[in-house]
Amino acid sequence: MWYDRWCTAIVCGHILDSYYVVLELGYIGNGDGMDNIIIAKEKDLVESKLHGHPKFYELTREEEELYRIKNKNYTNNGDPLGNFHRVSAILKIWGLNIPPSLVALIYALKQQDAAMWMLSQDYEGKVEGVDLRLRDDHVYKKITRILLEEEKHDRV
Repeated sequence: MWYDRWCTAIVCGHILDSYYVVLELGYIGNGDGMDNIIIAKEKDLVESKLHGHPKFYELTREEEELYRIKNKNYTNNGDPLGNFHRVSAILKIWGLNIPPSLVALIYALKQQDAAMWMLSQDYEGKVEGVDLRLRDDHVYKKITRILLEEEKHDRV
């Protein structure tokens, strides 16, 4: 839990990207040392300032949890994007020069294809249904964006 040394407020919730809302006078911070003072009497007061459909934020938090769980399985505390780098390296052995970002995008396409097929066949699936496939698709697309940014940085 995060507390400011002079603030007696209690951390009461999590809002995207590791931002925390505190009760009474306190801080909202993301751990980068550049915290901004806010005044919040209730968590709902701050969350109500988020624009858009409330379910969007709920679904985003679900995707964060899905990413945490699956990433642990794929990486075992190693490189959080290591599986995409490894698959890219394996494909290079076979003569296919597919960067990690494209590997992630192909994985997203696989999930999108499965969801579209299930929907078109009015079939939910026994292990992973439409909803989980769509969540995976969203996570893979975020990972693709991260990998594209890293690849661009590596070229510079």
